[in-house]
Amino acid sequence: MPSACGRRFVVDLGFSRMKCSPQVITASLDLYFKGISLHKITDHLKQFYAVTVNCSTVLRWIQRYVALMKEYADKLMPDVADVWHADETVFNVNGQYQWMWNLMDRETRFLIASRLTRTRREHDATNLFLEGQSISGIVPNVLVTDGLGSYASAFDQTFAKKQTRHIRKPRFIDKANNNMIERLHGTIKERTKTMRGLDDSDSANNMVDGLRLAYNLLRPHTALNGKTPAEAAGLPTLGDGNRWKAMIQHSVENKERTETLAQTWRRRTIEGTIKRYLEGEGNGVNAKWVLNQIEWLKKEGMTEAELREILSGFNNPTLLVFLRP
Repeated sequence: MPSACGRRFVVDLGFSRMKCSPQVITASLDLYFKGISLHKITDHLKQFYAVTVNCSTVLRWIQRYVALMKEYADKLMPDVADVWHADETVFNVNGQYQWMWNLMDRETRFLIASRLTRTRREHDATNLFLEGQSISGIVPNVLVTDGLGSYASAFDQTFAKKQTRHIRKPRFIDKANNNMIERLHGTIKERTKTMRGLDDSDSANNMVDGLRLAYNLLRPHTALNGKTPAEAAGLPTLGDGNRWKAMIQHSVENKERTETLAQTWRRRTIEGTIKRYLEGEGNGVNAKWVLNQIEWLKKEGMTEAELREILSGFNNPTLLVFLRP
């Protein structure tokens, strides 16, 4: 039986050129983030795909493709709601505890931000909140956390000044409890329990990035009527087939048209403005404000083609009024 690796699946990541079957690589990714050990994955590949690889090869696939997909996912701006939940869970990294902080949107279940830190101090929580605001382009109306003092201090430094309400230590029976993010941590532990620990901070961060990608973009939720959190947050669908393969293909296409830092900044700025505009004029962002923002960004280098592509991404024909006739 010919090896499945005989068909080429090549992505140039700047390290080397990899070739193997898309089914083999994506099956490995899927199994890994469902909690299967590397040893059992290699056994599965040998039994069902007639492919013999060692654990280090599978781990290398995971590290490289997660890095590629993260580069694409970091440029997406989810359309999340205004009730956010924050919590943290512990990782064993080379015998030392590190903390995975997570910030989730209640309505879409979208995992807005995740961070891995060595401490649980105020600045760690503050950075989580600021990252969530940057990724989403909005400030929540409600933030739900446990009683950790770092959350209270970080809230005072960030969202308190913007009229956000902070719910601390909600009871299990409260409507605004933290059950959904605690269930997320249960899902994460399904993956980490098969490992004795992570070797170093790089592998730990790669794991955190991969878990977030799998949770947001690839895993349908019953509570979302079979949608992924990304689909519920208005991001492009990956279809019902091999979502890992579709995600890698999107990532490759994105890599071929790499944005500069200035382009990324301009895109995030106008996307945030448009999102607030679509929410209604109650927040002070009207059509005149959007036009002024566009004119300013054009002075900063934004082209008409850039603007058209960004506006088209909202799938709202009324926004084309902001294009120059």
